[in-house]
Amino acid sequence: LPVVPLPPYLSRAPGLRVLCEPLVVVLRNEPETSADGSLQAFRPPELQQRWLQVEPLLRIKDLERSILLTSPILDHAFLAWCVSLVGQDVATSSPGGSASPSPVARVLDFRLATPLRIPVHTVRRYKDESVVDLVASVHGFVGGGPPPPPPRGGRMP
Repeated sequence: LPVVPLPPYLSRAPGLRVLCEPLVVVLRNEPETSADGSLQAFRPPELQQRWLQVEPLLRIKDLERSILLTSPILDHAFLAWCVSLVGQDVATSSPGGSASPSPVARVLDFRLATPLRIPVHTVRRYKDESVVDLVASVHGFVGGGPPPPPPRGGRMP
């Protein structure tokens, strides 16, 4: 998220300054343990902690979207679910989790893109036959037919 320098007049109005200065958000990836008490797979140091500068009035929904668009997904169940959508017709999903009645696109491909390995689906939309790449963790599609449930603790893509 872009952060612009403060205008000079804000140095004389400290009450307004807190609304304009960026906040630093630190995301830490704590080691997880499985049900049997053993530690989960090693995560590279660059994924252990991330720092973000955000505007003070940024909505949590926008922060979540920004994080999902720039963070790799390490959950193997979620990635397997993403792969299972290839070749399927998909429908849009509402925030409540219900899907639209008719398919809106067909998933053509799935890959881990960029050096951060961001999960991306390539889909062909039925309304205009356009082929687009969509970040798997935020695009809001559900598989046609009975899709496998989303992984525990993850968002429905």
